[in-house]
Order: sequence, then C-alpha cells, then structure tokens
Amino acid sequence: MTKYAVSHAKQSQSQKQTITKRRKITLLPFCFIGLVLVLLSGVYYLGLLNEKATYGYKVSALENKLEELKGVNQKLELTKIELQQINRLEELALNLEMVKSDRVDYLSITDETVAVR
Repeated sequence: MTKYAVSHAKQSQSQKQTITKRRKITLLPFCFIGLVLVLLSGVYYLGLLNEKATYGYKVSALENKLEELKGVNQKLELTKIELQQINRLEELALNLEMVKSDRVDYLSITDETVAVR
C-alpha cells in the first residue's frame, strides 16, 4: 500500500470513530427522553391503580351502608305496621277517654246561594 492509501485508511477510520461518537452523543438525549417518558408512564400507571383502589374501597363502604340501611328500613316498616293496627288505635282512644260513636250524622249541603250581589 502506498503512503496515501494508508493515511486515507486511517482518516476514514478516524472519521468513522468521530461519526460513531457523534451518533452516541446525539442519541444520548433521545435515550434520556425515552427513560423519562417510561418513568412518567410508570408513575401515571401507579396513580391510576391507586385511584381505582380508592374507588373500590368507597364502593365497598357504600354497599355496606346500603345493606345496613335496608335492615333499618325493614325494621321501620314493621314498626309502622304495628303502630297502625286497629286494636292498638282503639286502646289508645280508650286511654285518651274517647268514646265510640254509635251513630254518624252527615251534613247535607244544598246548592242554594248564600250571598247575592
């Protein structure tokens, strides 16, 4: 090989190394941006999981409260039925010294005019 060919080969190798170094340098910001995006995606994913777990807890608590209120409602319905029984109402009326009426009189309304201008 000639001196020119050897020096040209060395130059092309050094140029390739320089280009490779430049590529490494220019790829570094993209790798950094990619890493940051992956980390941010992971944090976002964890946030979503936490939010879903929180909603699950709230739904569970509301379902428990619903079951409790259904039981209370059923007890109140039974109490209402007991309080509205005729026998109980008659006892209360006697305790208040009310008398049972034997005869009912109704008022009759006539269609006569009361006042005329």
